Amino acid sequence: MKFAITNPKEVERLLTVAKALSDFHWAVVKVLVDTGCHPKNIYDVRIEGDLAIWRRVKNSKTCFARAGGGLVVAVAIIHSKSRATREWYYHYVKEVAVAADMPYVSPNTLRKTHCYRLLKAGYVAQEVAQMMGCSTRLINTVYCQIAPEDMMKIALLREVEQ
Repeated sequence: MKFAITNPKEVERLLTVAKALSDFHWAVVKVLVDTGCHPKNIYDVRIEGDLAIWRRVKNSKTCFARAGGGLVVAVAIIHSKSRATREWYYHYVKEVAVAADMPYVSPNTLRKTHCYRLLKAGYVAQEVAQMMGCSTRLINTVYCQIAPEDMMKIALLREVEQ
């Protein structure tokens, strides 16, 4: 899928299905959704105080996310297994996606979903870029892609709120 998952119920469904498959499936999806890290970096995520921190392989930038809502447990589960390749993490996400009848979901979809959630929470693109270890331009052009049907829903909701 080219677009972020904008419906929180779909994210919850994905996590519920992942949990039904195994704790490790849930942990992989949870870490990717809550940090937006790349699958290459999932094993490198560590918890320091209230933050999940990792260094992005591509550019060595330090990335961070708030460590709440089960993320601490998910990171512990990831670290309880031996390091896997990014292909294995991709495989775990695809198993969950198929089981949840959301075959378009990939690790990159979850990264975009994390970005969307941050922007919706009020962070500006520059802050999100710093948190995710990439450029503001990348945030605006790649990670902010929202499906046209979701854009219509958002536009209608904004009209109702005004």
